Amino acid sequence: MACVYQTRDGGKRCDSKDDCEGECLARSRSCSPIQPLFGCNAVLLDTGAEVTLCLD
Repeated sequence: MACVYQTRDGGKRCDSKDDCEGECLARSRSCSPIQPLFGCNAVLLDTGAEVTLCLD
């Protein structure tokens, strides 16, 4: 079980994780609409580097 919640900045443009309450999605360069993101997602770290984040 996990608590999933909507982020306040979902859809906002981002260049790194520091720009978002949740994750910065690499493909769209926008903040995730929910947190946590389950499955595998391409995200940007606080350094701006792209990685694949997988959560079950």
